[in-house]
Amino acid sequence: MSLIVTIYVREGIVMASDSRIPGGMIKLGPNQTLPVGAGEPDANFNTFLTNKNVGISVYGAGDINSIPIGTYVDSFVNHEANPKSLDVEQAADEIIPFFQKFKSPANIQFHVAGYKKSNDVMEQQVWEISVAEGRKRLLNQASHHGAAWGGETDILDRIFNQLYDVDPDGNATEMADFRIPWSHMSFDNAIDFAACAISTTETIMKFQPRPKSVGGSTDILTIAANGAKWVKKKENLISKINKEGYFQGKPRKVVDVGHQSGK
Repeated sequence: MSLIVTIYVREGIVMASDSRIPGGMIKLGPNQTLPVGAGEPDANFNTFLTNKNVGISVYGAGDINSIPIGTYVDSFVNHEANPKSLDVEQAADEIIPFFQKFKSPANIQFHVAGYKKSNDVMEQQVWEISVAEGRKRLLNQASHHGAAWGGETDILDRIFNQLYDVDPDGNATEMADFRIPWSHMSFDNAIDFAACAISTTETIMKFQPRPKSVGGSTDILTIAANGAKWVKKKENLISKINKEGYFQGKPRKVVDVGHQSGK
């Protein structure tokens, strides 16, 4: 299922995601299914940026008709959001019907975040989107600061939920709860938290008897009132090819693999 994390603090917004292609379920029999995904390549893109500095992170279903979900999000960005110059709220509205026109799995969800000008003030907005329910929900109402995550969230939920000490008689007492002061968190610390949340989830999964559905490199996007920047972003195949000078119309370099490996 993969994992996305969105943190919204005074200085801006941080959006992060892992690269594991979300796994599906293989039906083995009438009452038996097998989760898959552990053996998938870590090359998925779950966070995207539009030309209006709107960040979009996707979680839930990994594909539509066996095509990676990221391909569809990239299509939304390049054929809807960018040509129409959609702002953050418009993108949150338009992404719902875009995905509803496909025979989509029920659990495709998004975080859509950015800034919108309101009365000459750049207003921070972080939206949670459910395609199946056809609704969007503003997470940071009344300048609220905090964090949200989606996908494989059970590990983070256990870390940050209130814990209770239960005595033999069943009486529960709240344990010390050290809440994170999001309103006082710096942009740099928000970036560190996003990276930590994903790496912690991936590390704990290594020791659990479960599909390793979070992994690969972490993409981290920052959005401020004056622009957006990738703090960390993996390269896709096309960018790697172009970086090394292999592009259309230029002769390809022939490499003798056997000679290189000493064979």
